[in-house]
Amino acid sequence: MKKFTPKTAEKERKTVLNDDPLFMQTKEYLKPLIWTAINTFELSKETQTKLFWKLVNDVPIAAQRFLKGDGLKKDYKFSTYFGWYIGQRINAIKRLKRKSGHQGDSRP
Repeated sequence: MKKFTPKTAEKERKTVLNDDPLFMQTKEYLKPLIWTAINTFELSKETQTKLFWKLVNDVPIAAQRFLKGDGLKKDYKFSTYFGWYIGQRINAIKRLKRKSGHQGDSRP
């Protein structure tokens, strides 16, 4: 996987605003960011792969929330917002596993 190379806030905004309904360009742009973020957590390869595809499929949801929220008004970068979104998803998985008392793979 190639290294994530962030675009400027303006270029990110143009990509997100002008993308197709499935945000395919945005997904391709964020794939390296997703891999990089996932690799900072201690996860099994199987969990990494499943989480990667879940997050790729979440790009349209996050993009729509970003476009409706303060992201455009406050000139935030979408990649920054999505990095935060990834952390929220991973933390939710950790909380669920703690609540369920999951003892197998102690990693999310």
